[in-house]
Amino acid sequence: MSNVCYHCGLPVTLTNRVEVIIQDTQQNFCCVGCASVCQTIYDSGLGAFYDQQTSTLLPSVDLEYPLEFYDSLVFQQPFLQSSDPGTKTITLISNTIHCAACVWLVERALGVMNGIIWVRVNLTDKRIRICWEDGKINLSLIMQTLADLGYAAMPYQQNIAEVVQQRKNKAMLYRIGFAGFTMMNLLWISIAMYTGASGGQYHGYFQWLGFVLATPTLFYAGYPFLKNAYFGVKNRYMNMDVPISIGALATYFYSVYVLLGFSTRGEVYFDTVVNFIFVILIGRYLEASSKKSALSASTSLQQLQPNIALVKTNDGEHIKPISTIEVGDIVLIKPGERIAIDGIVRLGSGEVDESLLSGESLPVGKCLGDDVFAGTLNINGSFEVEATQLSKQSALAQIVDLVENTRANKSRIVCTIDRIIPYFVWTTLGLATITFLVWSP
Repeated sequence: MSNVCYHCGLPVTLTNRVEVIIQDTQQNFCCVGCASVCQTIYDSGLGAFYDQQTSTLLPSVDLEYPLEFYDSLVFQQPFLQSSDPGTKTITLISNTIHCAACVWLVERALGVMNGIIWVRVNLTDKRIRICWEDGKINLSLIMQTLADLGYAAMPYQQNIAEVVQQRKNKAMLYRIGFAGFTMMNLLWISIAMYTGASGGQYHGYFQWLGFVLATPTLFYAGYPFLKNAYFGVKNRYMNMDVPISIGALATYFYSVYVLLGFSTRGEVYFDTVVNFIFVILIGRYLEASSKKSALSASTSLQQLQPNIALVKTNDGEHIKPISTIEVGDIVLIKPGERIAIDGIVRLGSGEVDESLLSGESLPVGKCLGDDVFAGTLNINGSFEVEATQLSKQSALAQIVDLVENTRANKSRIVCTIDRIIPYFVWTTLGLATITFLVWSP
């Protein structure tokens, strides 16, 4: 019987062993949590998940709040996004989504639930977008299912996402700086060897110095490629990091082979390894920067809508969060303020800057009966505006939602590329192997 956990692959000892019958076969688990997750996966008809599992699966987790709180208006109102009547849409983020197998499991585990319309998981951003039929399934059941599978999820918030992205970019800059430092030093060593030191008394010294510089560069600066390639191979999916990692590792270990004296005719290529990693890191950083720009654009749009508004009621004026403003409420807009909601002017007049929505640079005059929109700037005059839409259904909210959908959904050409990549990788590796066999001595 196996001495590792059937679900997560961790060692199973006599003190922590949990034995459960799964599909008429007794399996060992390291804890009750892993056994529970495994049972949930099979009960959902997703046993094929274990055909592509990795060794880093997680046991079930506890929810942050009581179940009933997730179904309350207090929790849902700030995070539910505009959707078709009778449906609800929410974006969650889970930092425990780490590979393609996680994406496969989450999409299928939630997708088979009654009432779920669609589920989309973005591995890069670790975001889960879920749309469901209101009344057929509750958010609490969705959150509980994710927790049972080992994925701690919380509502996606732009400011938190920006902090996470900044940390990733900072870590990548450290790797680029380290690789750049070693690359410049290896460049001087290469120049020395190309100009006469290759056959002198310092030949071996320069080679060992190249080894010392290239080793930490490969395993520190190149760690993201090696990690992604490992998970790709474990999941039987040949991503682009696989040939990158194979190329870097093959060049490095061949150079070590020559350095240790097993080949008297070969050369070391430690400088090539470092240069290769540095160039790839630069490309990945530029890609991450473009994603950051797209995220910042979406965040900037959201920040144009005020979080609070001055609401006129029968007993006076009160400041309220815009998430609590209902259709028909009267909102007071003063000069220089951004309009908080979509509505109709019921009292007052003035000029509004609507360049955010229309692109028109000139202010637009507003008076009784005119429509105004959330996020636009009141240049002069005061208004009393009757809300005609909830904050999450405003024109600005729909624009933000459209931007987010565009970022989350893959275009047809990207989907086509994803299908081609495995064949491209296998073809590249095959040609490289044939070239090696033909040209090797």
